[in-house]
Amino acid sequence: MQVPAQGYGKIKPGNKARIKLTPYPYQEYGYLSATVKELALLPNKAQYRVALQIDQGLVSTCGKVLSFKPEMDGEAEIITEDISFYNV
Repeated sequence: MQVPAQGYGKIKPGNKARIKLTPYPYQEYGYLSATVKELALLPNKAQYRVALQIDQGLVSTCGKVLSFKPEMDGEAEIITEDISFYNV
């Protein structure tokens, strides 16, 4: 995936990510769980390359098996901090 320079410094190998694929709306199919494996050291046109490893293959969080299609579009959310909020 490509990441803008803003906020890039917060991303570390091992961070969790959620991949939402455009052909499979996440409200119906869920998302793919992934882990940040590698970060590019130099940008390409103000974007850094981040390599993600999909944790469970193409099985979504809803348990649906997604078909692979080359050049599938989508977006990913990288979780840089795991914070819980409690309502007291």
